Amino acid sequence: MIDGSAMNTAAKWEQAGKALGRSVIACKSTVDIQSLVTSKVQRQFESSSIVDWSQVSQATGLGMRECLELSQCDVGKASWHYDPDLFLQDMADRMTGFIERHYPAPTPMNYQAVSNYMWVITEDCIRIHGMLQGKFKWTEADYERAVVLRARGLTCKEVARHFPPTLTGQNVRSALEGYLSPKPALTPISADELSEINRLIDEYAGKYPSIKIVDKIRTQLNLGN
Repeated sequence: MIDGSAMNTAAKWEQAGKALGRSVIACKSTVDIQSLVTSKVQRQFESSSIVDWSQVSQATGLGMRECLELSQCDVGKASWHYDPDLFLQDMADRMTGFIERHYPAPTPMNYQAVSNYMWVITEDCIRIHGMLQGKFKWTEADYERAVVLRARGLTCKEVARHFPPTLTGQNVRSALEGYLSPKPALTPISADELSEINRLIDEYAGKYPSIKIVDKIRTQLNLGN
């Protein structure tokens, strides 16, 4: 049996392979390498609150990307929730840069590596990465929130700042037009009707509660006013 704790350099992996008559890859697979990497990472973080992946790589004889993919240490990882007032573009650029360098299409994504590189909870990395790619599905709550913000007098561009960073003012305008427009018998709404919806939103913003704005616009359009 190979002692994983002793396998601290690439040369030792090669030495073990020759001694056993097996490939380096086969030797690595005989050791619980994931536990080895995880323990190295955890010790580093607990001693300095920072992980030097080059040191982990040297200590295990593995490449840095392989270490990033294998480590299961989640101690002290930060949460990352989108807040338009606190969003750091530099942090987003750091994550997307790492992904572009190591997982260009069609390379399968490894979010464990992304999480370890950013030292952020895996689920949050997945969600934020999706947002940065423009993967945003409007929910009823999102529509209602956008209507409330418009009712407070915010422009569509200002409303967009309260949603994922890839959303633009035009995205908000289009979403609200679709949400507030009547949908009788699959009849497409005309450009004039869309213009009227936007005019009514501007007219009612700040005058009525958001739910009343929705009802008033729908009623007026259905009546043809």
